[in-house]
Amino acid sequence: MFETIRFAWSFVCHERLRFAGLFLAGLLLYATSNVLNPLIIMWLFDKGIIARNFQRFVLLALSAIVFFTLIRWLTYLYNMALERMMNRLQASGTLKTLQTLLTKPYQAIAIHDPGYLMARVDDDIRRALPPLVQLGSNLLTATTTFLAGLTVALSLSWRMTLILLVVVPLLYRLADYFGKHISRNTQQEQEQDAHFRAVLQRVITAWKSIHLFHLEHLARRLIHHALSESLSARLIRVQNAQRYTTISAAFISLGETAVIIGGGYEVLRGRM
Repeated sequence: MFETIRFAWSFVCHERLRFAGLFLAGLLLYATSNVLNPLIIMWLFDKGIIARNFQRFVLLALSAIVFFTLIRWLTYLYNMALERMMNRLQASGTLKTLQTLLTKPYQAIAIHDPGYLMARVDDDIRRALPPLVQLGSNLLTATTTFLAGLTVALSLSWRMTLILLVVVPLLYRLADYFGKHISRNTQQEQEQDAHFRAVLQRVITAWKSIHLFHLEHLARRLIHHALSESLSARLIRVQNAQRYTTISAAFISLGETAVIIGGGYEVLRGRM
């Protein structure tokens, strides 16, 4: 895992201009979206509905439709650019891992089955690098969303901002706690999957011997055991990831509800 992270960082440094452009594009996209999104909704109610100005309401509604459509289209373009970058990263990582494997001494290679080596060259890259890039994108999105939301909240009411300052540290602690577990689970999953590929490779290679000596039951038992270990490791990783997603979503929902209640209170008190 750490080797994969180091390689990903070296690739980012080598492609720093592309990554910098993609980073700035995502930063501007999410900042604009998260700043204007609540303001447009507020203007629709304040300038249109509450003011009973039908013409202004129609203009604001049409502007909101155009804005939200444009944001979705730009988000699509950004995600496709990110996907192309992940493909470049994955191809480069696979070739680099293969080159490293080919330069190792024969004794270090001979102790492993072909299936294990195939998993190390291809599967590890496929499973590790895209999530790393996605994690970076998610961190960018989360950071930009928080800063933009904090700016808008401060401009509207500093009292509602206090609610965000309570929820965000809790989410950070959850991410830190579950992130360590998910990292260990991912390493175990990769190791077990490589072991399963090695067992499957041996069984397929020895198919004639298995058929000749009627060892099908033994082959099935070996494959079943290796597959069960691999699927169990995957289940544990997914379980921890789903726990984090569920708990963090619950805290976010509580925070959103508290902000709505606080906003209503501020409106009723005439502070907004």
